[in-house]
Amino acid sequence: MGLLDRWFKKKARTQLQSQAAPASGKKEQAPRQAAPAPSAPALPPAEHQAAAAPRAVSRRTTEVIVRPLVTEKSARGESRGQYTFLVSRSATKSEITRAVEELYGVRPRAVRVMHQLGKAVRFGRMAGTRRDTKKAIVILPSGVTLALHEGV
Repeated sequence: MGLLDRWFKKKARTQLQSQAAPASGKKEQAPRQAAPAPSAPALPPAEHQAAAAPRAVSRRTTEVIVRPLVTEKSARGESRGQYTFLVSRSATKSEITRAVEELYGVRPRAVRVMHQLGKAVRFGRMAGTRRDTKKAIVILPSGVTLALHEGV
C-alpha cells in the first residue's frame, strides 16, 4: 500500500503546484543584491605575499602522540635511547618527529613505525577484536634522555 500512497501524494502535490504557478508561466525572481567585496588587509607587500601563500596545516601534537608505551620491553629500549609511543593510526613519520620536537624539545635521530592488528577476544559467546594500534619507536641522539616517568 505504501507504493500507492506515494503515487497519490505525488499526484496531489503536482496539482497544488500547478494551481500555485503564475499564469504567465515564468517564475518571478527576487531582485539580486550585490554582495560587498571583501577588503584586503592593509599589509606591506612582503608580508602580504607571505600571508597569501598556502601553509601546511599540522595536526595538534596531542592528536599525533596518544601516550608513551610503558612495558618491560620499552623500558629496556629507553636505556639505549629508544622511546616507544602509541600514536594515531593515521600519523606519519614526519608528523611524529614534529610532535616529539614540540613536546620534548628534542629532534629524533630516527622514527620507526609499526602497525599492530587487534587481538581476537571472547566474552562468553560474544566474539570480537580489540582495536588496531600503531606504535612508534623514536630513537634519540646519544646522551639525550626524556623524562617520561616523572611523578609515577
